[in-house]
Amino acid sequence: MIHIWCVCVGDKYTVEHVKNLHKMVKKNMPCKFQMFCVTDKEEILSDTTLEFLPIANPNNYPGWWSKINIFELARKPSVYFDLDVIITRSLEPLIKYTECDLAMPLNWALSGHGGYQSSVMCWNGGARGVGWAFQESKIGLPENGNYGYYTEDTGVKHWGDQEYLTYHYKDNITEIDAGLVISYKYHARQALPDKACVAAFHGKPDYWEVANPWIKTALS
Repeated sequence: MIHIWCVCVGDKYTVEHVKNLHKMVKKNMPCKFQMFCVTDKEEILSDTTLEFLPIANPNNYPGWWSKINIFELARKPSVYFDLDVIITRSLEPLIKYTECDLAMPLNWALSGHGGYQSSVMCWNGGARGVGWAFQESKIGLPENGNYGYYTEDTGVKHWGDQEYLTYHYKDNITEIDAGLVISYKYHARQALPDKACVAAFHGKPDYWEVANPWIKTALS
């Protein structure tokens, strides 16, 4: 049994985005799974008809920092997906990474923020120390379009959750094959690469703003 995780907090995403993710996982996961959504939305928490299980955002961290919650909640082999990903084919190649302490693709962004990319993460259900080490008081006020830098006691600043994870867990992170998880913006505007099973829509455009036929097929 694989546990699938997503986070739906704030104003950008709705229950429809979570349902889309569930539909794509159901279509492409070759083994039994159960999906969980960490959320602050009452309409999701109170909906008894959903095919996934909502969990109230336990620490009310803002924006992308809410991802840190899942490492305290997870107990079984797990895969996390951002809600702006498109799953294009079988997730079989990702399953082996759920045996790792933590597996993430290298960060492909050109923003200068290096390390690993957190749009897709796989782990064995451990890594709870990542959550235990997190201190909300170290999140500063939002600036430059982020949800507040996280500042270490040493003065090191993390732009977001993936920088935090890279800093705190880098010696135990396994790199997910770059060909499996790709960026729409950098790798798939013209055509979907052959090996890709997940396309991440970081920044702009979002997947609902483009009309590539393979996106429509993935969501059908």
